[in-house]
Amino acid sequence: KAGVLYVLEINASKIFRLSGKDLATQTSAATGARPYSAELSPDGKTLAVSNWGDESVSLLDPETLQPRAKITTGSHPNEMVWDGDRLFVANSGSNSVSVIDDGKVVETIKTSLDPKALVGSTPDALVISHDHQRLYVANADNNDVAVIDISKKDDTKTLGFIPTGWYPTAVALSSDDHKLFVGTGKGLTFAANSPMKTD
Repeated sequence: KAGVLYVLEINASKIFRLSGKDLATQTSAATGARPYSAELSPDGKTLAVSNWGDESVSLLDPETLQPRAKITTGSHPNEMVWDGDRLFVANSGSNSVSVIDDGKVVETIKTSLDPKALVGSTPDALVISHDHQRLYVANADNNDVAVIDISKKDDTKTLGFIPTGWYPTAVALSSDDHKLFVGTGKGLTFAANSPMKTD
């Protein structure tokens, strides 16, 4: 919202709403464990907070921060994106995206190469095309972006996967949806996480 800043305090499991001149007016409220991200709905009427530590998303009143609902998602919910009334939540500990609509999870989208794959894909970023037809999900530990058809509610389809650099952590689209930009957390080449120590 214009003139309003929402701040998450991960260790205290709280959210702060700063407003007014110099953002001096503060309102605060409890969230779920270890809040990760806050996203305001397109109509400005609902504030969603992903709670990394307890597999949930809190839906809050954006003015008072009073809770409206707490919805169970997959493990380690992190980044979120709204598409109209639908909220898409990346679950890095579950190889999945939870789709929330009307206060409940209406669909769970698997983002791994194999829907039955063990946990380890680590979806951690997502973006929706401007025409509302495609969802792109970065799978950090698979080094790819899943491309998902979301044109039909409750009937999403995975169309394929785009290889990326090492550990994709951010995705964005050009205004015409013709270019996908991917931020990679560890660069364009691949190596061990840390050098082996030898004595």
